Amino acid sequence: MPISDSPTTLEQPAAETVLPIWKRAAYGAGALADFFIYALINVMLVPVYVVALKMDPRLIGFVAALPRLVGVITDPIVGAASDNARTRWGRRRPFFVVGAILCGALLPLIWLPPTRFGSIGVVAYLFVMLALYQAVYSFFIVPFGALGYELSTDPDERTRVLAWCPYLTTIGTFIAPWFYRCSMLPIFGNNEVTGVRWMSIACGVAIMLCGVIPALVFREKVQAPSRSAEKMKVWESLRETVRSRAFVLLLGALVLATFAVNCQGTIGLYISIFYICGGNKLHASELGGIVGTAVSLGTFVVLPLVTKLSVKWGKRNGLLVTLAMCAAGGLLTWWTFSPRWPWLMAISSIVGYGGMTATNLMIASMTADVCDEDELRTGLRREGAFASAMGAALKATLALMIVVGGYLPALAGYTDVSAPPSPEQLFNMRLVFLGVQLALPVIGMGLVWFYPISKARDLEIRRMLEKRRTAV
Repeated sequence: MPISDSPTTLEQPAAETVLPIWKRAAYGAGALADFFIYALINVMLVPVYVVALKMDPRLIGFVAALPRLVGVITDPIVGAASDNARTRWGRRRPFFVVGAILCGALLPLIWLPPTRFGSIGVVAYLFVMLALYQAVYSFFIVPFGALGYELSTDPDERTRVLAWCPYLTTIGTFIAPWFYRCSMLPIFGNNEVTGVRWMSIACGVAIMLCGVIPALVFREKVQAPSRSAEKMKVWESLRETVRSRAFVLLLGALVLATFAVNCQGTIGLYISIFYICGGNKLHASELGGIVGTAVSLGTFVVLPLVTKLSVKWGKRNGLLVTLAMCAAGGLLTWWTFSPRWPWLMAISSIVGYGGMTATNLMIASMTADVCDEDELRTGLRREGAFASAMGAALKATLALMIVVGGYLPALAGYTDVSAPPSPEQLFNMRLVFLGVQLALPVIGMGLVWFYPISKARDLEIRRMLEKRRTAV
């Protein structure tokens, strides 16, 4: 007989499974560090290297994408090392503290290319620095993500704890949309190259400080295997990870939604500048800042609602709702991308990006449940393996997204970048933009429909695990 999901059959969380708010916020501070690690690069790479330094945008697109593939290699290595680590400070904290410090130190160096060596020297320098930065980033993000899966054994409390990641990240999302505008302030000589160098120092300090906070607050609850226990090798760990049907379904949905919401890249910028703002770049930059701030405010409304919904209706249903929001955000762009009422753009952005933020939250919480199922099957706690597999897949997706995003304008018929796009080309761009953002989340919803771990099933797994540990 299947176990009911009704509230009368579900156990309430024990007191030790509930974290106080200040501890939830401490973990969220690490997520804010994660946000700043790539926020400045994502916003300023094209304005600095393409617009200011006159590099070929297609070449910069490849240079920005290829280093992401370094993470596809380093993430599983770091994940296995973290799972197998046995130190007095735990399995996770030594890794992500070192990663946060190194990322903060390396970020300013990305904006110091040797221009005296010409375009080849600049591109080569950027590639090497981004590849090194990506490798160091793995040392932070994989163990930090694995720690989050371990902070509570209660399914609903996991969602509440992990919700503080986007809550704290919202602080960064208020700031990031204004990076481009701030880099051209008079204090920096109205020069974005000078501005980004000073801003990178500030971001680097924020990364170091916020990245260390979770290590100071938390003591890891899950113990590493004994020294006599056999360690699982990297490829063996990856093979075991992808055997989890529940995890593969979650990963597929996340990849599709991430690609849909974030692949706009160049085509979104062209629509904003030439369709909505009539070719006025300054107006477009200000509009982007205002819309970004509106999205940040909207996040504070979306996340508590999604968290309550997932507790009441279950995580699977909560994830279906957030993916539907991603699709709806894309659909709404046909009406909200309006030259007459440009501020309507905020509506579709709040729905789409709010849905994406909530999707990340739900999948992180559900991955923690998958780790329980995996322990029941393998006898091992492998949060690092799941965090690294998720990270590697997303990095490969982001690399593909950067490359594909650079070619979307050509798909709409716009190839001569020396002239503004024609009305017909802008119409095609809007069709491409809408189609990608609508179709992929809908496919992701189809995958989530078959997700097998209900709240009742997860509580049953927890009882079986506790019984096994008591018997040992």
